[in-house]
Amino acid sequence: MINNKETKKDARVALIFAVKSSGLTKDSSKMACELLTEQRKEKVDKKHFIGDKNNCIAAGLLLNYAVSYYVQLSKENSDTKNNQVIVNDVMLDNGKQEINIIYVTIDELINSYDKSYNYKIANKENGKPYFVEHRDIYFNLSHSGEYAVCVIGNTENGIDIEGKRENVLKTARRFFSENEYNWVVEGVNDKDKLTRFLRLWTLKESYSKVTGKGIAYGIKEALFTIDGERINFLDVEKEKKYRIYQSFINEYVITVILLL
Repeated sequence: MINNKETKKDARVALIFAVKSSGLTKDSSKMACELLTEQRKEKVDKKHFIGDKNNCIAAGLLLNYAVSYYVQLSKENSDTKNNQVIVNDVMLDNGKQEINIIYVTIDELINSYDKSYNYKIANKENGKPYFVEHRDIYFNLSHSGEYAVCVIGNTENGIDIEGKRENVLKTARRFFSENEYNWVVEGVNDKDKLTRFLRLWTLKESYSKVTGKGIAYGIKEALFTIDGERINFLDVEKEKKYRIYQSFINEYVITVILLL
């Protein structure tokens, strides 16, 4: 979805992509690895299990696709007011936030791979990755189970995807606030309890990634309230500073948080 209406100079742009990493076969995995940066190949080599390797490969392919998509789209919309365009981004009133996700296949990622968009990546002192020569483009990656996701845009961002988890009530009791834990427990059945847990956990993960301060900080400092599709920070100042988006793929929850 592209909104070609005139936007404010400080408009925030975000593109969210997803790929099913389980779509990688032995042959396509080998082909994909030949395309990846040396930095990404090193990450892949450090993984011990096929599923983890495929997720890492898929994330590398997806990032290249996202950069290409974002850069080309920015050029196409360079004549809009203030050189800004909001893409793939739905902002609803009353705290209700949704995201439209651009789904791509492994074959699409491999066939469209362009090494000219293999931007050099470094890590800040807190470990948050950034493009060395393109500091005005912000990105974040996440993968879980059979999916890899990416967010890219013109503001600091964080993304997290989570799926199947066990012992969620025990984890919630340990890491969530009392109100957050009670909200999870109030789920009508085990499936609902799991979904509630994943919604909160991905919120905390995304917050830790957008701030670059780590999950321990995110768990402690970011508290949330969820009422249906309405999501809010408990802290009013954080509510003013960030925008939250959340969506679902099958049994997976995807959360994106953007700095305003």
